[in-house]
Amino acid sequence: MKLLGKVIPCLMDSGCETTLVPKTLTDRFRGVKVQPAASRVWAANDTVIRINGEVHFPFYIEDRCIWTTALVSEDIEEVMLGSDWLQEHECVWDFSSGHISIDGRSAVTTPQRGNITCRRVFVQECQEIPHRTQMSVTARRTLLSTRDVHRDVMVVLRVGFWELWLIK
Repeated sequence: MKLLGKVIPCLMDSGCETTLVPKTLTDRFRGVKVQPAASRVWAANDTVIRINGEVHFPFYIEDRCIWTTALVSEDIEEVMLGSDWLQEHECVWDFSSGHISIDGRSAVTTPQRGNITCRRVFVQECQEIPHRTQMSVTARRTLLSTRDVHRDVMVVLRVGFWELWLIK
């Protein structure tokens, strides 16, 4: 979708109950007013997701304005259109044809670009990691390819979210 003339990739996530946008997006578009929000949100692993406020964005798909209310968080990195948004805009996704409609009108989707990365890491033993500290832990990850076996990896923990950075 577009926001104030800029293309913004959005993830349609039916497993996410509430639409979320990264704080970096509201920082980038300073004209968008962030309102206080009293909502509390947890990740799938019961970790609290910090909420910085709530916004009401005029997203566009082609010539259509799709007003979107979302919670703002510094703990996420991409726009996550949750089941609240999908229901509000009567979204229908036909997986066999790849067709998506929003508010009864066809929507254009773009394939994922760039390298696919693993974002799921499994810790092999219980360890408590104090807030804002670094610590080595034994972990395993799912392999996307057998060619991936001997790469070094670095994992960064961000308040309940794992990011996997492959180091070449």
